[in-house]
This record gives sequence, structure tokens and C-alpha cells, in this order.
Amino acid sequence: MAEFPPITARDELNALLNAAIDIALKLIAKYGNHIPFALVVHIDGKRENIAADNSEIHDGNILAQAVLEEVRRLVTASAIRAVAFARNIDYQSAIDRSHVDAIEVDLDHLDDQPVTCMLPYTLDPDGHPRPGELVAIEPREQFFARPTGGR
Repeated sequence: MAEFPPITARDELNALLNAAIDIALKLIAKYGNHIPFALVVHIDGKRENIAADNSEIHDGNILAQAVLEEVRRLVTASAIRAVAFARNIDYQSAIDRSHVDAIEVDLDHLDDQPVTCMLPYTLDPDGHPRPGELVAIEPREQFFARPTGGR
């Protein structure tokens, strides 16, 4: 097996973000949207994809909760060091207040700060997603506990 140079927590989060967006765009191209899913990196560096079973339940909020519960279980067990949680959302542009679909990815790492990224998209006439500009905002989800700083 090839050895890879050590990467920073930020590099690991960027790789998870890119992978999550790639998966979401492929699912959107195939199905018109995507179910909530998570990509996690275990303490040993192994990557795992987590998705809820949508064969009987189609409610996106219930599916998101199932994925979030599994991610939080892994965090509580100290089994993972990084997570990217992705879901399809309705996004309102801060520029013109228009509403479009977006891929929201909540990123968190044991050794870095959490952040939420959103990638608005529209569907072309053939149903393929046309991504807009990636936006980073304050985190909506935080998975790892952080010490609170006193003054």
C-alpha cells in the first residue's frame, strides 16, 4: 500500500467537502435531488459513507435525523475524527432574495473549527445540476465538543 504524506485537518475537511459535493451532484443528476448522507473519517483514517434507508421513509427531515444520530453515536464512541453531513435545502440568495435548491454540507473535525458550506444549484433542461458559487457560513451543526474559553 502506498504511503501518503500527512495532511492537515483543513485538508481533510476540504477533501470531505469535495467528495460530498461530488456525490450530491451525481445523485441530483440521477434523481433530481439527494437524500441526506454523511462522510466520516474514522480515527484510523478509514473513510465511511453513512446514509439512511429511504426505501420506506421519504421524509428528508426524518432521514437527516437518522444520519445525524448515527454520526453522533460515532462521535460519542470516539470512533471518528472528521465528518461532512450533506443535505438538500432551499437556499435564499442574500443578493437578490431568490430561492433555489442548494447542497448544504456541515463540516467538523476534531482538530479544526466547524463550518457550513452551501452550493446553490439550478437544473438545466436535461435535469443536470448547474452549480452556483460555494458559500461558507457559520456552522449549523457542530459534532465535536470544544472547550469553552473564559475571559
